Amino acid sequence: MSPRQQIQDSKEWDWDSAEARPPVRNRRVVLSVAFKSPEFQRVSSYAARIGKRTSEFVREAAIQAVPAGHPSVVPFTPILTTAHGPRVTPAETAMTAPASAYQLR
Repeated sequence: MSPRQQIQDSKEWDWDSAEARPPVRNRRVVLSVAFKSPEFQRVSSYAARIGKRTSEFVREAAIQAVPAGHPSVVPFTPILTTAHGPRVTPAETAMTAPASAYQLR
């Protein structure tokens, strides 16, 4: 079994030595956005021109596009991707994330 396979196999986890940790404040959600190559070139070159990373520029533009009165939190269910495919993590189903992490309307 490779080290990667071993770490993904829950039978190999050391449950007796598990540590409880406090929740992380200001959790972040990573969002993948697809651009056509010319669009990406346009956005990334403009971001560089104004001294920002592309991700920083896109994040700020998305946040500015959301109306001020729009709800800031929506419930979501995190998905853990394992070697056997995605699965819902029941212990964390009550978590929330910014509405902008899902869709802008």
